[in-house]
Amino acid sequence: PSPIARFVPARDRCVAGFDATSTLHDFRGFTKNVSGEIRFDKDRLEETASAEIVVDVRTLDTGEPERDQEMREEHLEVSKYPQMKFTLTRFRRSDPAGRFVLNGAIEIHGTSREVELPGTFELRPDGWLHVKGDLAAKMSDFGIAPPVTALVLRVGDEIKIWFEVWARPERNSP
Repeated sequence: PSPIARFVPARDRCVAGFDATSTLHDFRGFTKNVSGEIRFDKDRLEETASAEIVVDVRTLDTGEPERDQEMREEHLEVSKYPQMKFTLTRFRRSDPAGRFVLNGAIEIHGTSREVELPGTFELRPDGWLHVKGDLAAKMSDFGIAPPVTALVLRVGDEIKIWFEVWARPERNSP
């Protein structure tokens, strides 16, 4: 077997975020502050893949400063829970075209949930690793009450969480 390679996300090329709905308009929040590592033996991908991806919640941006401040301080409580984390526990190919199913634990707001999400995983000829995925989740499953403003604006409980990671091999990695 070939050795386990370690890939690290490139801060300037990764993004993670969410899509939400509300009675007024739908919106998106995201950050490029993604870190962590992905490890695998390319010849035994499904048996050896492991990963931990960390998102800095303090830098989530919806493009509306007042909403961002309320989201971070009141709903996400970033002073107590500054990060979201996805830990990969199982990885399996779902078709020959590079689609995979990722199983793991996602931790948001101090609450961890087992999840399964579809994604793509491509080890490119230039050596970069490109991984994308998304999942539907409910804020309430993570102890977050969906925001209500002035009893008129309500944010839906269900959100779509998504990510796109570009990672490069660590220098000492095979």
